[in-house]
Amino acid sequence: MNRRTKSLLRRYILAIIVILSLTFVFYSNTLTTVVSTVNVADTQDYTSGLKHASPVSPFSYVNNYLLNSEKTRSSTVKKLLPFLNKPKDGLVDWNSSSKYQKCLLLVKSMYKAHPHWSNRDIMTAYDNESVEDLNLQLAGERIKIYKQCFLDNDIEPIEFFKRLSIPDVDAYDFQKRMFYFFRDITASNTDYFHPAIKNVKSGEVVSKPKTKLTPQEYNANIIGNWRKLSRGKGIVLTVSQSDVPLLRQQFRVWKELGNKLPIQVVHKGTEINAELEQKIKEYAIEMEQDVYVVDLSPVIDPDFAENSIQNFHNKWYAAIFNTFEELILIDADAIPYVPAEDFLKSKSYKKTGLRLWRDRDITHERTLHFCVEMAPYFEPTLEEHNLIGTTLSYRLTDSGLKDAKDSEGRALYEFFQKMYLHHVDSGLVVIDKKDKIHSLIMSEILHSHTRFGRCTYGDKELFMLGAYMVGESYTLEAQSAAIIGTVGYEKEFSRHYICATQMGHSDEDNRLLWSNGGLRTCKFDCAEEDFNKDEEYYKKRYQNVDNLKAVYSSRLNIDGFIIPDTTVNKWLQLSECRQYMYCAHVDDNREKDKGTLVRLTDEEKQKVNRISEFWNSAKI
Repeated sequence: MNRRTKSLLRRYILAIIVILSLTFVFYSNTLTTVVSTVNVADTQDYTSGLKHASPVSPFSYVNNYLLNSEKTRSSTVKKLLPFLNKPKDGLVDWNSSSKYQKCLLLVKSMYKAHPHWSNRDIMTAYDNESVEDLNLQLAGERIKIYKQCFLDNDIEPIEFFKRLSIPDVDAYDFQKRMFYFFRDITASNTDYFHPAIKNVKSGEVVSKPKTKLTPQEYNANIIGNWRKLSRGKGIVLTVSQSDVPLLRQQFRVWKELGNKLPIQVVHKGTEINAELEQKIKEYAIEMEQDVYVVDLSPVIDPDFAENSIQNFHNKWYAAIFNTFEELILIDADAIPYVPAEDFLKSKSYKKTGLRLWRDRDITHERTLHFCVEMAPYFEPTLEEHNLIGTTLSYRLTDSGLKDAKDSEGRALYEFFQKMYLHHVDSGLVVIDKKDKIHSLIMSEILHSHTRFGRCTYGDKELFMLGAYMVGESYTLEAQSAAIIGTVGYEKEFSRHYICATQMGHSDEDNRLLWSNGGLRTCKFDCAEEDFNKDEEYYKKRYQNVDNLKAVYSSRLNIDGFIIPDTTVNKWLQLSECRQYMYCAHVDDNREKDKGTLVRLTDEEKQKVNRISEFWNSAKI
């Protein structure tokens, strides 16, 4: 071998040594960062105090799997030649793996960590409350994994689960465990699982999706495909049988506002019979509205529907299983004062895709102690944060939460640290369903949870808490709810007041947007009931029950609204209207009292009272 050949050989050997050395350094560094996909410097404060994942958490399994994989490559040869020890699933390094590879491991880990997992566990009461809390956290983790894999990355589940190759597990098994409210669906079903959507005017019924997918393909991911096929904008309601007459009044208001958007009335399958559907048809024709009835019985588990979907709980299914991409979810007794398009075009909605309004500022009614003690289970574990980067807008247990400047952070502080019960008036909610469908499902899970379902009054705060838990942004308007009605003056106390049952919500220009509670003085026919409960009180104020009936049934007149400064004048609850009557006050001393008194202009009064007249004249 000549000198030139020896020199070239030495260079080749040196180059190989350098390459192998660099490879050694790279894989050595990987050992310390294998479970981190986020910038450590940016998140040190955030991770402080995060709980570790439970052994039955998929994130715990993934974390241990990755660390163990690194340990098996700890010898010098394996570090220098990592391809000699490549795991059979092909995932060598978390950070450099594809999203598909990560999803394979994440979903596999659900079954490996907890072979019998099901989100239905949230509805089971255990002797050990920490098990109930953990079940909520696990359900939240699974929803986030589902979103990442089957919504964000649009993975086709049938082939995915074939590749996953877990015995007795397929896409349908996964779906039923994830979404406990569905009927049992298997690969043998040859019909599409789809709501029955009926145009009440024409009688036309749509019972299957407009898709090129086979029933098996569509049914394997109903939520993902339903989301994908959602189109357009519309108005959505859910009603009990007793609320159906209210639809005539609401349709009348939408007509007055020039509404051209379709309206869908969603029910679980038992609320609206043929007789009530006929009434809805008559109201739609009379008020010139494009109305559909959506029957969910073809897709919702009948036992779950009968035993669990009651009262306010129906709203989650209306929010999820309408056909719209963007929607206004409205209660039957809520009244809009502006066109539907105004809500859907607003900056607050466009900013986040979920617009909520604040409730009355009532601080003496509190949630339960165990509810606030569940705060750590709303947050990601350290392993989840490191693996998929989940970082929520606020840490619920952080003392710094009290310094939150925005309305969303303030509400979280007041709920989890001050235990205030009321934060959201959900009589009207504006939703980008394509963007928030997993958030709505998380809210449903909170409502169904055996413990947390008792922590709020119905659905209200669950809109914001579901969004918070899955890391979704939302807008909670900063201004508290107002009381609307006739402005009076108490000369003795130098203050203005309004007493009414209706809450109102305005924009930054003090334009009244919508109100809750109908537009009669009392929305209930309860004069005799109230009078008999306290005859002395009602005789003194109204003389007899007939006078009380006349007052209760009278049309609400609106000439202004008040948002009280509750540090000076708290809301005053009266006995009238089943104690739904409240009074709000604003003192003349504006330095002392920072409350808001707005008197409507003549034009505004004419507009809102015209709506009040229409609403009352349409009453059955």
